[in-house]
Order: sequence, then C-alpha cells, then structure tokens
Amino acid sequence: MERIAIVDGIRTPFCKMGTAFNDLSAVELGRVAARELIERTGLDVRNIDEVIFGCVGQPADAANIARVIGLLSGVPKTTPAFTVHRNCASGIEAVVDAAMRIQMGEARCVLAGGT
Repeated sequence: MERIAIVDGIRTPFCKMGTAFNDLSAVELGRVAARELIERTGLDVRNIDEVIFGCVGQPADAANIARVIGLLSGVPKTTPAFTVHRNCASGIEAVVDAAMRIQMGEARCVLAGGT
C-alpha cells in the first residue's frame, strides 16, 4: 500500500458564537484557510484533483460549500468538489475521505477540511 501524507494544515480559530468572528461566514472562514494553505505550500491549484469540505450548517447561498470555497480560493472550475454534512466531525470526515481517495489512486492531491 502506498504511503500518503498530509502536507500542511491551517486551523480556523475557535471562538464562542456571537463574538469576535460573528460577521464571518462559513464560506469566508473556509476561503481564508484554504487560500492561506495554498499560498503557504506554494501548491499549484491546477494540481488539486478534488476539494472536500465538511460543514454542519451550509448557508443557502452556498449549497455545496466545498465547491464555493474551492472556486473562491482559485481552484479551477473543472476541479470537482463535494461537501460532507454531518452533525459532528464533518471536517475530519472530509480529511478521511480525501485520504481514502488518494490511497485508492483516485486522486493525488486533495484540498480538504471543515468550516
């Protein structure tokens, strides 16, 4: 079995609901984290095979929030994306899904996370 690796990670801040980040949407938090990761690693977005994000409460204007985050982060529109929607641990589920896709040879590079 081929070994795979998580190259880098970005963490959005923890905060109480209705406080410092109250005006930032889940889309914006995901976009900021994804864009920073891409810039920090020097990753060519054309090498991203898929975008997978977890989100427990997707906003109506971003029904597939993974797709919206990918596009706003500069990922080509030809790159597929899907959102994991679970009441708990949707972000880690997205990372696990990404790892499985790489392990099975379905992708070489996946942008994954949660918002």
